[in-house]
Amino acid sequence: MELFLQLRSADRDEADGVLRTAKDLNARLQNWGTLLHNILNFYQEMLDSVVVMKLPDILSIAKDPLKDASLSAIQRLLLLLLGCAVQCVQKESYINVIKTLPYKVQEALVSQIRQVI
Repeated sequence: MELFLQLRSADRDEADGVLRTAKDLNARLQNWGTLLHNILNFYQEMLDSVVVMKLPDILSIAKDPLKDASLSAIQRLLLLLLGCAVQCVQKESYINVIKTLPYKVQEALVSQIRQVI
């Protein structure tokens, strides 16, 4: 049993449930699922809000991230993550980074941010 715990802690961060080496579909799926779960928890617990947009299909992302459906799902996941960044306690630091980007990129990000705020 002790060996199992040592091996498990080498591959997985117990605090966040993320597998550090995600070589197979199940591990990738678990990591994407953990990320989505944490994002949804942030919206619910920290922002007291519910995500009403179509959630990203993490199975398609885990199976084949380069397919069009997966890219669309990744875009939705990044949109949710961007919403977390600009609404969290450290939002000023993230906003300051955005302000250093080229103007066209800033405009595009602001357009995306408006979708989740």
